[in-house]
Amino acid sequence: LAQAMLVVHQFTVIGLVALVAVHVSAILRHQMIERNPVLARMWPPSEDAHLGEAEWLGIFRSVAIYWRPGRQKGLRELYAPFVGPGDLVFDIGAHLGDRSAAFAALGARVIALEPQPHLLPWLRRFVRRHPQVKIRCEAVGAAPGNAQLAVSLLTPTVSTVGALWRHRMGTQHPGFRGVRWGRTLEVRVTTLDDLIATFGEPRFCKID
Repeated sequence: LAQAMLVVHQFTVIGLVALVAVHVSAILRHQMIERNPVLARMWPPSEDAHLGEAEWLGIFRSVAIYWRPGRQKGLRELYAPFVGPGDLVFDIGAHLGDRSAAFAALGARVIALEPQPHLLPWLRRFVRRHPQVKIRCEAVGAAPGNAQLAVSLLTPTVSTVGALWRHRMGTQHPGFRGVRWGRTLEVRVTTLDDLIATFGEPRFCKID
């Protein structure tokens, strides 16, 4: 157990260093492009350059939790009885794509929905080895249209369009007392019926 914890710690440190390096390089790249119009045409700015400290901390937290060593193997074992080659899977609330990647590794076609724009570059990075994953920047609700997404920058896994759920969890669940939803975004909303009409009936649907 001690050896396993040491490995996890080492990977976490490596992940933090890599994330900081990506953050710094994105900022430097953005500054270089702003000063040089030739570079601007040759080298489009990074999607991450605009992120603030809270967004970066939230992303790192999610990387450390959901992409820790061994997790993908565990997810494949968990979902193997339900998902197989050629199956269609809806991953609603895909976040950083840990489950989308596991579904794809099992041979499934995956429709991954994630409404938080600042997570999309990372979602794309984590599933880029799986061309059968289709990403849509949408929430899913009872009716199509638009909705207000309450975003928790430090804990983006609990960003939600459910105002009642947010109120109940924030006031009644001890684990949520420190959570803050500090930003609101208008996002597109689709429905399960519309997804089924477009892509077909899924073999498995993960919602969170």
